[in-house]
Amino acid sequence: MKHLRLFEEHINEIGDASAKPFKVHGPSPRQVVKDMLKAQENRTDNPIDWLDPDRVVKWSFSGDKGTDYEMEIAWTVKKHISRRPKPVKRKTSRKLEMKMNIGFYAKSKPITGTEFNIDDEDDRERTTNLHEQYRILATVVDTAIPVINEASKDFMINEIYIIPKADKGEEESINNRRGRFYLAYLKKAIRKINDKVTISEDKYNGGFVIRGGHISGGGGGDLGYIRNESTVNEIGVKHIKLFEELINEIGDASAKPYKYKLQQKDQYHEYYDFETDLDTKYEVTFDFHEDWTKEGEWTVVNISFGIIEDGYLNNVVVTNEGDIFRVMATIVDMTKKVIKKNKNIKSLEFTGSKNRGDNDRRRNNIYMAYIKKHLKAKNVEDDGSQITVEL
Repeated sequence: MKHLRLFEEHINEIGDASAKPFKVHGPSPRQVVKDMLKAQENRTDNPIDWLDPDRVVKWSFSGDKGTDYEMEIAWTVKKHISRRPKPVKRKTSRKLEMKMNIGFYAKSKPITGTEFNIDDEDDRERTTNLHEQYRILATVVDTAIPVINEASKDFMINEIYIIPKADKGEEESINNRRGRFYLAYLKKAIRKINDKVTISEDKYNGGFVIRGGHISGGGGGDLGYIRNESTVNEIGVKHIKLFEELINEIGDASAKPYKYKLQQKDQYHEYYDFETDLDTKYEVTFDFHEDWTKEGEWTVVNISFGIIEDGYLNNVVVTNEGDIFRVMATIVDMTKKVIKKNKNIKSLEFTGSKNRGDNDRRRNNIYMAYIKKHLKAKNVEDDGSQITVEL
């Protein structure tokens, strides 16, 4: 147990960062996507069960110890069918979705009539080559992630399966030795996936499944839900003070706002939306009301924003993308223009997007750095859930 704990700590330390991938022979990510698009164009039906892959793509590489390996991605594509109404207009070119199954194997003497053999001897070989496993997994990650990112430009991610093969005496499970080894890499690898994804346990197949979108709440098996935003949170919480200082220094001065569009306007509301370079869609709402406790005309604007997911507005999210500067710059630019058009606006109520839990105040501090720097506030009050700015 002691050595196992040290082994797992060692894996978590190096992850795939210090392991150099082997040279891989196989198709480019774009070529894989071209084949996926072609397969969908030639399809005469829309599969429901997804059981049979449309195609299996293979890459080959050789380790330092003379072992040849083969990596494969079995993929299936189909049209995306929404199962619920969409009250919010959502612009997306991704009308298709995909499933993938990623695996790799060590080649041994082929069985008659087959290309390669996957048997007990092969398992023993892969187990004894643990010193090579770091580079093997680094190679698999380095090959698979670009394919996933390239494919997600045209396809929504439905599910991606990774099943750790069991050694003798073990069950196929995320908790076996190889499963723990894979998990250390997966936690690091999902940071590189551009789309929002969530890792959970696939109890039926005894492995990991990566699903599109950020899933929260109960479920996810023994693993729970690991989202690629949570890996950013681990970094963000640790370095939040430095991040806030950085924002206070540069604000949004160096960030170019995204192009945004006014979608709806009346006497009491204005709705804007914009889309980031990562294809994340935001909606920003300005709600106007009068504060009759003040002397003279005193208009208060409540500002809120959220991400549009599956046609619905989700305000309970964290802006964890690498373009947070541009997102905040865009919202600040909108706010300035709204204030300029209405001279009676004297106060802002800012709720923003926030995370459930201990990060709420930290996130508010980040957002407030922009407000105080660019909106010339006379007074700022923060009760932990809402920020009130007097102009």
